[in-house]
Amino acid sequence: MDAFVRASASEYYAPKNFNIWYFFGSLALLVLVMQLLTGIYLTMFYKVGASTSFDSVEFIMRECRTAG
Repeated sequence: MDAFVRASASEYYAPKNFNIWYFFGSLALLVLVMQLLTGIYLTMFYKVGASTSFDSVEFIMRECRTAG
């Protein structure tokens, strides 16, 4: 078990050209995917129309929140 942990954690080979920008790139991709998924979720509750659009936005603001 100790050899496995040593080989996979401390002696793991990583390319020398990895830097902090790889981390920020993957973080930006995660944020983009999260925005796309939540945008698709919120569009399921939006109703287009002069008389229904305000009511649907109000419903989204009041009822589609996460518990918190």
